[in-house]
Amino acid sequence: LQSIEGLENVNTKNVTNMEGMFATCESLTTLNLSNFNTEKVTDMSEMFLGCKGLNVINYGENFIHINAANVSSMFTECPANKPTGESWNGISF
Repeated sequence: LQSIEGLENVNTKNVTNMEGMFATCESLTTLNLSNFNTEKVTDMSEMFLGCKGLNVINYGENFIHINAANVSSMFTECPANKPTGESWNGISF
């Protein structure tokens, strides 16, 4: 499993918890999250934890960090590119 097909069709507009969503997907190498809307997500902890082969994540403009959302261990043991942009400034992973 190098990538997960169909994520561009997943509606995440009302999702509030993405804790461990892709955790331990060790053979995953790329993810297209360009359609993910995280404006209501309060917990992204361990979202990519242990994704040791994940190198590239495509984030869209609606992949944002809301105030006080938990991102602890979000990228532990995951070499992928981190989200950037105004809503992610100052976030420590």
